[in-house]
Amino acid sequence: MTGVASRIIAALALAVVAGGFLFAQDMELTTSLPLGEVEVRLGMDADQVLSRLRGAYDVTQMDGNVGAWWISRKGGPPYRVVGSVGFTNQRLTFASRSWGPDADRQTAGSLAAALQDAVRALSGSGPPRCILSTNDNQPQWFQTVMECGPRRLAIITSPDGAFTTAVHEMIGGRR
Repeated sequence: MTGVASRIIAALALAVVAGGFLFAQDMELTTSLPLGEVEVRLGMDADQVLSRLRGAYDVTQMDGNVGAWWISRKGGPPYRVVGSVGFTNQRLTFASRSWGPDADRQTAGSLAAALQDAVRALSGSGPPRCILSTNDNQPQWFQTVMECGPRRLAIITSPDGAFTTAVHEMIGGRR
């Protein structure tokens, strides 16, 4: 990650802690997540979710991960990831929306725009209660997480550039 991108993430983290500009969502909004044209809600039936998503996107089961699916725009390559969903006992228990930047747009500016869009999506009507953390026990990637109620943002990158930097918004699943 470039020095500019590192400074952007550090500044955002400081703003969250010092200024508290992220807001809690009401319960309906915090248990649902728009994946492009399709709104999904925790607890939805797997067949219903997958059927709706297949109407607008390519839906591909993740290798070796039963119940987990990648959602991407139709018509690749390039394949643009929209997000992912996961199910337990045929019920939606996890959803992730990718804010980018896309693999072919890895610049500090595109990362800043993705962060701004993702933070804007978290803003709502009440005072924030957010927790910031980093993943320091995985040497193959860096991860910064902003958790605000049941929603969280994860900024992920690898120190060696082995995979692209991305911003994801998530509900459900492990924290």
